[in-house]
Amino acid sequence: MSKKQVKTLKPFLSIVILMSFLFVFAFIKMENRRMGYSFLKLAKKEKQLRNLKRDKRVKLAQMMDPDRVRVLATRRLPMKKASDGQIIQMTGDGIAVIQ
Repeated sequence: MSKKQVKTLKPFLSIVILMSFLFVFAFIKMENRRMGYSFLKLAKKEKQLRNLKRDKRVKLAQMMDPDRVRVLATRRLPMKKASDGQIIQMTGDGIAVIQ
């Protein structure tokens, strides 16, 4: 290439380089914004799952409440409250405590 051709191509090349830089810059900004939205969506989903886990733990604790179990056992099942002397704690060696 001659110096004259290079001189005529310099403005065109500088514009192409500038446009390429601006395109890459815009793409990076756009990708950054997209990743931010993805992060926000995942953070929201994590919060929902934590709340669901907490709700399930509360529900499990309510279902395993000793008073609730006693009420279900006496009302729905043919069970009665244990009277004195009916509960005997056993160990491997024999009777531990007679109540």
